Order: sequence, then structure tokens, then C-alpha cells
Amino acid sequence: MVAVSYIDEGFISIASLMLGVGAIQKSLISMDLIGLARIITRTCIMAIVEFTSMAMELVLATYFLRDIKIRMIVIAFMSTVATLALGGVEAVLAKTPMKKSCVKVLIGGKVSLHIIA
Repeated sequence: MVAVSYIDEGFISIASLMLGVGAIQKSLISMDLIGLARIITRTCIMAIVEFTSMAMELVLATYFLRDIKIRMIVIAFMSTVATLALGGVEAVLAKTPMKKSCVKVLIGGKVSLHIIA
């Protein structure tokens, strides 16, 4: 549901920007370039916000831990708990079985983490 909201907001934002440029300049290339630029900036902004919010949660959770092994265990545990919570939210919003949604989001998150890392 959040993804749909972001996509919808993105379409409206990009269309408004392109219409505004089109009203001022009658160049199709300008409209295309501003639309492409907005898509790229929105993608970057969403990635930065997501990374920052997750990184800050894990940093705050382990700030006072000095032993690197314990810190790594806490980070793994906290990311697992956060991912399971996200699966629970998805289950409530989508009215799907709680266990199935939590496992799906957990496995998907861990797989994507291993692909990125």
C-alpha cells in the first residue's frame, strides 16, 4: 500500500512539474528532460531516506556496545525484528495471514540484503 502511495505521489509530482514546464516553454525536449530528472531525483531521495532511517535505527541500537561481536549480533537481531514488524504491518493492512506475511517479508529482506552486500 505504501508503494502504491509513493508511486501515485510520484506520478502526480512528475506530471505537475512537466505541465508547469510545458506552460512556460513549448519545447518537448525540456518537458522530457525535466520529467526524467524528477524521476531520477525522486528515486535517489527515496533510497537515501530509506537507507538513513534504517542505518540510524541500527546505529542507535548499538551505540553503547563496544564489543564488535555483540554489536554485530544486536544489529542482526534488530534488523530481523524490524523486518518482522514490517511484515506484521503488511499483514494487517493487506488482511493476509500474519505468519505468511512476516516470513515473506523476512526472507525477501534477507535475500535482498545478501544480493546488495
